Amino acid sequence: MEREFGRKDLIELLGVIGVMASLIFVGIQIRQNSEATRAAAVQQLCQSWVDWNIATATREIQGTLLKVQEFEDPSKAPLVERNIVESYLRSMFSNWSGSHYQYLMGVLDQPLWDGVLRDIHGSFDPSHSFGRLARWAWKRNRNLYAVTFSEFIDTTLVEKP
Repeated sequence: MEREFGRKDLIELLGVIGVMASLIFVGIQIRQNSEATRAAAVQQLCQSWVDWNIATATREIQGTLLKVQEFEDPSKAPLVERNIVESYLRSMFSNWSGSHYQYLMGVLDQPLWDGVLRDIHGSFDPSHSFGRLARWAWKRNRNLYAVTFSEFIDTTLVEKP
């Protein structure tokens, strides 16, 4: 027995089409929002590195780094210079920590994270005097950062003794 396509059937069909259109619209909105969030993360990462480089590219900071690097144990450096170097390195760690968080949340794409990762590995290289300073400052300040980031850096240091 065949049934005619009635008014009720038409209303149900229109309802299904409406729900499907709404779901498609929501999907598009989510994708656009994700792309905007990623773009904002990239912009923030780039700007933070520019700001950091401008702030630290001074003769005073660079001279202070060289002065503290002369000490086998940076803790023996004069207090003011030691504090400047430690603050300099904490700002670098904070920048990395923010990037690490964005990477874990899926906001920072792999190629950008790879660049940050190369910077981390190079900065902790113990064959350079700066690497010794970075390791010294990290041991003194690792508790200031998220546990996931601290564990990540600790693993990086173990991988590169």
